[in-house]
Amino acid sequence: MLDTQISINNYSIQSKSSKNLCLFAHFDKHNIIDEYVLRYLQSIKDNDFDIILISTAKLDPVEIGKCTDICRGVIVRNNLGLDFASWAEGYKRFGSDYHDGYLLLSNDSVYGPIGDLGPIIQHLRLKRVPLAGLVESIQSGRHLQSWFLLLSPEGHHSDAFKQIISQNFSKMEKKEIIAKGEIQLTDAMRSFGLEIASIFTIDKATNSMIGNFNPMHSAWFQIINDFKIPFLKVELLRDNPLGIYNISEWRNIVSKESPDLALMIEKHLIRTSANLNQNKLKKPAFFSSQAFLEREIGFRRQGSNLKRKMNELAYVFLAQVAKLAFALRRKISKFKFRH
Repeated sequence: MLDTQISINNYSIQSKSSKNLCLFAHFDKHNIIDEYVLRYLQSIKDNDFDIILISTAKLDPVEIGKCTDICRGVIVRNNLGLDFASWAEGYKRFGSDYHDGYLLLSNDSVYGPIGDLGPIIQHLRLKRVPLAGLVESIQSGRHLQSWFLLLSPEGHHSDAFKQIISQNFSKMEKKEIIAKGEIQLTDAMRSFGLEIASIFTIDKATNSMIGNFNPMHSAWFQIINDFKIPFLKVELLRDNPLGIYNISEWRNIVSKESPDLALMIEKHLIRTSANLNQNKLKKPAFFSSQAFLEREIGFRRQGSNLKRKMNELAYVFLAQVAKLAFALRRKISKFKFRH
């Protein structure tokens, strides 16, 4: 039995108007659809997608009414299973209507697009692969981050995708959802012989420097400026869990391309009780991991292979020195303890 309730246009669903489908996962602790979300939804619609918004917030008819002109339908469901449960529900109900079109999985965990969404969607389509994403990550295993995934008809008809999306995510905890949803989707597509691609990829050199961090945090500036990926993570600006020093620069970057979005971000951060002063942090030391990573990505975009290699060798050398120093301190501590 479905645990959801469809709520749009007096509990009716509008007719299909595009051959492409976007399943948009939404949650808001204040049970509203924020301005930045509506703006994002409109950008998706403008790029020839029908949108089904699946929300785990307790939306009232007024909030649902905000997107009746943008979305084909809204599903309001229990707050279980995170985004993958929402996407699974949407695909179960509407996936068969879009047999010959693209499927876009997206959510409200990012601010954007900064500027026009069209070029980035076209970029992904031109890769001509069953599954394309914007950012690759190595957290808990190499995978495409799931906040923006574009599947071709071959991709969302595949046994690999159906194997993943048919799981009962509503009964899983967050770590299991990430493992069996986001990470296993990439693994399943590869294991079935299906090609995947992303705009920001992590090669060996970047891998060694980025560590087990989220590139949408640690490399946010380069991702927007160099890779032209027009999104900012909400968590980065709201919480800044890694203490990234330069996030105050987001205002200039966003305002230059999309001043309306900059104002929406400010309002959302105030509403969600963000510490707006936390982004006034010191620039990382020249030999810090973040500084090495910033240089690596910059040299990579410039095509400066010699500089990349020198930067990588310096990083590896200092990492080994730090490792040896740590081991030496442990031996000294054990020696003092015994005597």
